[in-house]
Amino acid sequence: AEWYKILQSLPWEQYRSIAADYYNALYHFNKSKNPIAKKAANYLKSIKKQPLNACYSSGLPWMKL
Repeated sequence: AEWYKILQSLPWEQYRSIAADYYNALYHFNKSKNPIAKKAANYLKSIKKQPLNACYSSGLPWMKL
């Protein structure tokens, strides 16, 4: 596929520190007491056993504040 060819030629090494910063921030956000993070985690747990298309058709209610 075309997207795979693009990824193969991507110089990913120069983005490694950015990716590490992003995933560290995401980890700390998910571990925080932030109510949005808790809603997101609870929602994802509730749909864990549903087919992937069920996630999209539900409209991601945890995003509606």
